[in-house]
Amino acid sequence: MSSLNDKGEAADILAKAKVFVIDGEINLKTLELTKSIASRLLVAGAPDVAVIIDSKGGGVDAGLDIFDILDTYPGHKTAIVYGRASSIAAVILQACDQRLCAQHATILIHDGHDDISLTIARHPCKFAKWLKNSEKTQTKIYRILSERTGLSINKIRALSERDKHLNPMEALKHKLVDRILTKSDMAKHFRPEVLEKLK
Repeated sequence: MSSLNDKGEAADILAKAKVFVIDGEINLKTLELTKSIASRLLVAGAPDVAVIIDSKGGGVDAGLDIFDILDTYPGHKTAIVYGRASSIAAVILQACDQRLCAQHATILIHDGHDDISLTIARHPCKFAKWLKNSEKTQTKIYRILSERTGLSINKIRALSERDKHLNPMEALKHKLVDRILTKSDMAKHFRPEVLEKLK
């Protein structure tokens, strides 16, 4: 939605189409757009929605806030992954009731890759505090993934430590998605007249 300069205009169009879009780098702008779409849809009675994801990830705090918005949204949510759902985007994916993945898309879960300053690295107390906070956040992510997939925390941790992009069949095996996206899925969620309005 980068061609739409006004956030309100983008939210209006996407809410009318009953679509959330999680693309590019996940940040505060992504969060604000998600909030705006959700507020419009909730006022409209919380209809069933599609959540289109193509993201390499981004800010964990913003991503977890987006997860909360989608997780608590009362309408049925169908996720459609194109390209990739990596890092925190793969966590957001788990907020959806049905998780569909295009045949050439990839899914990636991994441990946090936060950069730390030399100031923190050089001071044991500051480093210990950073590590404690990072482990706390990572545990939250493990728990979300474990609850949605049914895999144990230990298995999720081992999979995260591999830091490997999973193809759709591998993602299915680990229960990170429900099935491969088909043309009939797209026909169900996107009628031609709706797509025409979004051009």
